[in-house]
Amino acid sequence: YAMLDHPSDKVRTLAIRVLISKEPHNIKRLFPFIKDPYEPIQKEIFAWMDNQKSEQLENHLIGYMKKNLHQSDPDHILACYKALGHCGSASTIPFLRRILLKDGWNSFTGFGKLTHRRGAGCALALLDTWEAKDILLEASNSKFPVVRQAFHESMAIINEPGDQSNE
Repeated sequence: YAMLDHPSDKVRTLAIRVLISKEPHNIKRLFPFIKDPYEPIQKEIFAWMDNQKSEQLENHLIGYMKKNLHQSDPDHILACYKALGHCGSASTIPFLRRILLKDGWNSFTGFGKLTHRRGAGCALALLDTWEAKDILLEASNSKFPVVRQAFHESMAIINEPGDQSNE
């Protein structure tokens, strides 16, 4: 565990890989690296989350998103939503529905609001449940252009060639 705090990015990356392979359910140790300044470590963590179905991980991720994504990089925001779509369950649907469909949703006001709507659309598509599909259908027919735009852009993101989310 001492190597997780090592100043070298490469050493930390190797330590993360070892921890993922030896203790893939150690959410408490792995999750904080979601915001590591070294992008390859973040990618390792997101790849790990994409292969986990865990209520505990889902709760960590939603808590992180509510507290930390107000001024984040759009790519990081979308990666969080995609991870939620992979690791989440039906219990995330109300959270995602609110973000995608509510015209007055204020938690992520101003900067990046459309990014959050896109992300919610991606997560719902990745959840791949009937309830999620119904919400996406509702978004595609919304009277609000910004909701329809977010729906179309989220589907384009999910269907991008080379996107690991649809493999």
